[in-house]
Amino acid sequence: MLHSHNQESSTWNPHLITPSGTGCYREDFSQLENKWIAIEGIDAVGKSTQIAAIQKLCQRFEVVTATIPEFSSSPVGRTLQHIVQERRFYSLDPEQGTPISDLITIFGDLVYSLEILAPSAGKTVLLSDRGLLSIVAYQAQRLSEKSRLPVEEAIGAIKSLADLVLSQLRTPDLNVVLTLPIEMIGKRLQHRGEPPLSKVQRDFLIKTQDLFVHVSEEFPTVVIDVSDLSIEEVTQEILAKSITYLTKNKL
Repeated sequence: MLHSHNQESSTWNPHLITPSGTGCYREDFSQLENKWIAIEGIDAVGKSTQIAAIQKLCQRFEVVTATIPEFSSSPVGRTLQHIVQERRFYSLDPEQGTPISDLITIFGDLVYSLEILAPSAGKTVLLSDRGLLSIVAYQAQRLSEKSRLPVEEAIGAIKSLADLVLSQLRTPDLNVVLTLPIEMIGKRLQHRGEPPLSKVQRDFLIKTQDLFVHVSEEFPTVVIDVSDLSIEEVTQEILAKSITYLTKNKL
């Protein structure tokens, strides 16, 4: 049972809900139940950290959560994860450049997750590390660079593929895009033991983050700049804006 407060107003107050464990209104928090929230953004923006923080908070209030990782446990997903661990960015053949093959394989792994992992019932809060927005932003930028396709056409091609394949599958009720200046991204990556960003990598991430914000206008999305926020404050912002959006749009 979630904690409730015997007060006349049930207006959402983000300061009432923190990882350290103060209370929240039951009717507010229930807006997340049976909803799928995809945490989106470029590398090192804090997606995994926030999923863990939200899970911890939900557990405290006895709200059931389930997660969809960035890559599935299928043979395809394991291969993708292995490639990303070896290189900073996913590519089947970084020397030749295979943006269409890369798009199809990474999209196929997402579809697998949607078919196997995403269906849920009851009051489960479903959280995913990335989702369709990441594929649109990252792969549209790569298609544009490698195939010399205008970025808007690349976005349109990927969306057409998504519309065709995903029409019978569950997709996120809300995408939460976290943004961070590239200088801070670079420092976080180095703190994780990765080498400094090259100019090409830096430019790619800047353009991809801009694409996240651009394409988010066509999906149910909230965008949060996390540059001046602590981990706890980011969690508060995610929950407050998610509940506000879901309530306003009656999702």
